[in-house]
Amino acid sequence: MAHSSLVVPAEILRAFKKVFPKVDVSRVSWSWEVPHKIYEASFEQDGFSYEVEITVTGHHLLSEIYMRTEALPEGIRNHIEAEFPGAIIHSVERVLYSNGDVQYEIDLITGKGEREILVREDGYILDYGKDPAKKHKKVKEKEVDEEEEEAPTPEKTESTLEDTSEV
Repeated sequence: MAHSSLVVPAEILRAFKKVFPKVDVSRVSWSWEVPHKIYEASFEQDGFSYEVEITVTGHHLLSEIYMRTEALPEGIRNHIEAEFPGAIIHSVERVLYSNGDVQYEIDLITGKGEREILVREDGYILDYGKDPAKKHKKVKEKEVDEEEEEAPTPEKTESTLEDTSEV
């Protein structure tokens, strides 16, 4: 049985039951996806983990289904392999939007680190995520820029020389 300290209004429970009529709501764990704006319901069904988002007005936004990586459609897998050679698919969530769109949130492990990409059903990559190497490079460049801004002044040079003379 799921435990939740969040009190969920009947309107939200009705919206949930419209989308998942067979799920026992006593087995659902409720939390805020966005505090006081979007509820998140988490539960297990048929061996899969689900997360469902519903607005405070009772509108079902989306459902995320955590799936086995090997269940990812072959066309999407092939597209990822072409775009990210050697990457390992770590986890996959199938996202079903209330308007009928389907997308996949895919966590990849690449030689440069981890990234989450967003892929449409036809394999088109909507969001390539952040490239960990580029992020690191930007940090390095920023550090170099900051060092250049602090060019040594005669006072700094003298104090440095004084400090080293004591060693």
